[in-house]
Amino acid sequence: MQLVWSCMLSRGKVSVLLFFLLSNALVRAGSPQSAGKEKRRALRLFQKGDYGKAAHGFQNEIEKGTSDTESYYYLGVSRLRSGDFQGALEALERFVKEVPESSEGWLNLGVVYFALQRFDNAIRAFHSSLQLDAEQPLANKMLGRVYVATEKHALAERAFVRAMELDRQDFQSPYLLGRLYQTVDRLVEAARYLEESARLNPNSVRAFSFLGAVYYALGRDSEAAQTLRKAVELNASSPSPDFVPHLEYGIYLQRTGHLKESVQQLRKAVALNPRTVEAYFELAKTLYRLEQLAEARKFLEEAISIDAADPRLHYLLGRVCYEQGDVQCGHRHMVLSESHRK
Repeated sequence: MQLVWSCMLSRGKVSVLLFFLLSNALVRAGSPQSAGKEKRRALRLFQKGDYGKAAHGFQNEIEKGTSDTESYYYLGVSRLRSGDFQGALEALERFVKEVPESSEGWLNLGVVYFALQRFDNAIRAFHSSLQLDAEQPLANKMLGRVYVATEKHALAERAFVRAMELDRQDFQSPYLLGRLYQTVDRLVEAARYLEESARLNPNSVRAFSFLGAVYYALGRDSEAAQTLRKAVELNASSPSPDFVPHLEYGIYLQRTGHLKESVQQLRKAVALNPRTVEAYFELAKTLYRLEQLAEARKFLEEAISIDAADPRLHYLLGRVCYEQGDVQCGHRHMVLSESHRK
């Protein structure tokens, strides 16, 4: 039982984890006192986290022709953190062209390439950053994320281990390593590193969620239930609730035969993230087992509107349609299921 890595990087969508990692990205400390008026104001906005307005300020400074090269760096990072990846790309490529010795510039440019799924470029950028400063945990973590996305698991493992060696107090690196081991079914190791991540950050709902899933896969049922409940409890007190604890706990309850309780958790997962196909699929599967066919069909159709290429959705919808007596619908989706498996 696991939520695959596509939850963090899926078909054109940038992951929640990416922005989480960005919170620790290297940013050079600008000096408002030594800058012009427009740049001073933009730097203050940047330091407050108002990246959209900061980007506008740095852009104005550049257009006036009164800026220095550093403004391109801050413009790029501001655009990156406000989600304007193409704009960030233009600014950061300009910056590293003029200041190729900036490890921070290459690091943030690599993050932009990763967000745009230009993985080869991202790898080159992260390596350039590490050549300039080999002691960066974040560059190694991001490099590992690229290797995961390109299914180079041995290289990803090496990068995550190096990140962990560089910062023993960082909970993200053991989390990423644990998730990697979970993905490749090295479950004992996955449990070890997810436990370490949860120890370092006792409020990490994702660490506890995936740890619970790993415990279940290892046959440690009581620990799985306890850990998944803890993840849901932590999530309830979070200012920004995550769908993952409800999804993983819902899957656990489904697989252990607690179908009605599973539906409750999976509905919460869908409500928290209405674009997550996995939550719709698991909810529809549980409703199908409860013989609530009309509602199962509704959720499957919604999931297919998000990702029409997932064969699991068509197969289950075909079965639902057949049981409803809609033979034409059933046949069509069974054919679609087979076509998307090829």
